[in-house]
Amino acid sequence: MKKSLFGLIICLTMSILPLSASEKIRVAVYDLEPSNVSKETAYTVSNMLRAELFTTGRFITTDKSTMDKLLKEQAFQQTGCTSSECAVEVGKILNVSVMATGSINKLGNNYNIAVTLTDVERGETLQVEKDSCDSEDQLSNVVRNIAITIALKMPITGKVVRVSSQESVVVDLGASDNVKQGMKFLVNRIKEEIKDSTGKVIMREYEDVGEIELLDVQKEASRAKFFNKKLTVKEGDTVKISDSVITGNTNTTKLIQKIQSSSVPGSGSFIDPAWRSLILPGWGQFYNKDEFKGWLFTISGLGSAAFTVITYTNYSRKYDTYLNQTDINLIEEDYQEANQEYQRFNGMIRLTAGIWALNLLDAVISFDPKKQHAESNDPNAMFCQSNGVDSVKIGYTIKW
Repeated sequence: MKKSLFGLIICLTMSILPLSASEKIRVAVYDLEPSNVSKETAYTVSNMLRAELFTTGRFITTDKSTMDKLLKEQAFQQTGCTSSECAVEVGKILNVSVMATGSINKLGNNYNIAVTLTDVERGETLQVEKDSCDSEDQLSNVVRNIAITIALKMPITGKVVRVSSQESVVVDLGASDNVKQGMKFLVNRIKEEIKDSTGKVIMREYEDVGEIELLDVQKEASRAKFFNKKLTVKEGDTVKISDSVITGNTNTTKLIQKIQSSSVPGSGSFIDPAWRSLILPGWGQFYNKDEFKGWLFTISGLGSAAFTVITYTNYSRKYDTYLNQTDINLIEEDYQEANQEYQRFNGMIRLTAGIWALNLLDAVISFDPKKQHAESNDPNAMFCQSNGVDSVKIGYTIKW
């Protein structure tokens, strides 16, 4: 089982971006420009962004100490870097493909972060991602959301690893890279590398080979066919999914929207866990993302309810025996047994009511509007689905 039932809830999403066969992108993050916030806060957020981008599995990031060393060697003196020209200049010094620059500012009670990704080779802006929160405690969540959104939107690239024929190829992109049958990729190769006086590549010119469509998608690779061929394909040619396919993918768009909408963790009120706990003990705790208490109250609540039913059944049976008893010598004995079972039944009712009330009280007291709460489609979450008045399904999903 991938998760312990009592483990912590994921992150959305770090597990949604596994390490894959697709080509990793070299990226560097220039320290975010602070405005109305301390330099220490901007420095910390910049380091968090480097770490979160690396964690997605899509990027190779340049650490802060290496950046400072390389920029110092090149006598780069600029304190801030927010323009595309600066991003390109720094990116070339650091020898990365993508440069991330941006700012963090505080306006009123809101912390706003904006990150711009620039293609160093072409000098083009690839993405601009923005997010905000109302406290420093939430900055880590905001940075994580931005990193995941960047990774999801970043075009997927790979290589042609085998040429079966001039119409059929195998590429090193598979299901682990979130590609599917029918997806279309552009194929190109480096035509010329332009170098400076030191021999360093400062620009590459590409030529289009054609377009392919994925036919057979396996875990680590896929077979594809050409449908718009311009040149003879070779092993090592680059395959790249077009931006329009990424942004037009419904599932990806929904996932990005979900991540962005969750940047403000708090939502709802104490009524949300309260009504859940009234229906089923422990459900309110699951909503509050406290799985240990959730399972504790669910098991104890349903267990006591089950024993209540059992003791009532026993009492009912023994009471019927007492009423139907005709032997005067056994009437008193049957009465005592029925009375004892009735006392057990009363005790179980009190116990069950107590667990239900404690469960409700705990769910309300433990509710924190500043924290994220469970969604119906969380990997591990209690759910309630209704298809009408006569169709209601309650359960708990577990990711194995």
